[in-house]
Amino acid sequence: MIIGFRCSKNDNDATSCSNDTGYALKRDNKVSRSLGSSTNRDMHHNIHTAKRIKRLHVLSGIKHPQLQAQKSRTHLDSFRRHTVILLSLSLILCLIGIIWLSLVPYVLVLAKVEKDIAPGATVYYHEALAIEPNSVHSLYDKGKLTLGAIIYSDKASIGTKDIYALISKALTLGNLGNYTGAIQYFDKALAIDAKDVYALDNKGVALYKLGNYTGAIKYFDKALAIDPENVHSLYNKALALGNLENYKEAITYFDKALKIDPHRVYTLYDKGNVLYKLGNYAGAIKYYDKALAIDPNLAFALYNKGLALDNLGNYPGAIKYYDNALAIDPNDLHSLYNKGLALDNLGNYTGAIVYFDKALAIDPNLAFALYNKGLALDNLGNYTGAIKYYDKALAIQPNDTDAIHSKAASLYKLGNYTKTPPWSHIGLLLRDY
Repeated sequence: MIIGFRCSKNDNDATSCSNDTGYALKRDNKVSRSLGSSTNRDMHHNIHTAKRIKRLHVLSGIKHPQLQAQKSRTHLDSFRRHTVILLSLSLILCLIGIIWLSLVPYVLVLAKVEKDIAPGATVYYHEALAIEPNSVHSLYDKGKLTLGAIIYSDKASIGTKDIYALISKALTLGNLGNYTGAIQYFDKALAIDAKDVYALDNKGVALYKLGNYTGAIKYFDKALAIDPENVHSLYNKALALGNLENYKEAITYFDKALKIDPHRVYTLYDKGNVLYKLGNYAGAIKYYDKALAIDPNLAFALYNKGLALDNLGNYPGAIKYYDNALAIDPNDLHSLYNKGLALDNLGNYTGAIVYFDKALAIDPNLAFALYNKGLALDNLGNYTGAIKYYDKALAIQPNDTDAIHSKAASLYKLGNYTKTPPWSHIGLLLRDY
């Protein structure tokens, strides 16, 4: 089960537009072109006449008064048009300048991306803050960007009344693993606004991270009292109930969250986990499949589906999903180890040892892998090798009765009866993990 600090955001709305008056516009254009043609002919005629009049009177040395008046009016109209255009452009430039000066610190802040912040994004925050050093939004967002930049959240809380800056610092502390410190700042934010759903929900998350599931539920309930359809609080309460082993009630809250958003991949996945805990492996697989339909590369769901199939005795199916998980993360310790177990259950002891060794290369002190490698060697008739690995397992867990019994059985098979206790006939037990 996975839970973490979240900063809620709305999805972008995509809007498509169409021109329903396209044909009307075409008809109007045809009319305009038709009128334009007639007008052009008239203009051509007037210009030709004007040229002829001008030519005649210039030759005679006489100025035509009508032509002079027309020329003066043309110059005046041109001057007026240019003046209006210049004034309009000046006004537009002034407005753009005013808007830019007010927005420049925030425009630079747009360097961040939706999911993963570009490494150089803080450069733009520096530039924004150089222009407006007390820009709360720039300080707040820079603090949100850089986990170590708690100082920016402090700067942003000018007058200590900025709830967003307080929440930002709380989130930063939480992401650094300082959940106690995070709770202190969520409390400060809630002192300003006791009904801030975001602060209530995330204080619950911090308590959850500290293992205080009952306390976490209290704050998820407070958030839900204000916003009964807050999908984050519904999901988080379900997780907390699951950790308290109240699986049936947890399913109720997962279902409430899924009713609001049926495609939340982790809600589907974690409902599968709760069904798995109840021993409903077929039901668990159903929800792992729903999660995988949304995110086919969700390694946790691939691995857990493998476990559920394993528990149903479908070892080839389990191996398939362990392999799918390993294709995403070749060093996934659990998938390597459990693939070894599935191969062992299929009687492929040599193959099982290969995967136990891969797991042990990552964690040499994985007692389960040491013990089960001993069993695989025993099944291959290598009793001496089996004893060696039972001893390694016992060096880590001296009171492991399964390893003690299995070692005794191997000694008995080697004919070493003096070191074999009277209960050495006990069968060998495969250890799950």
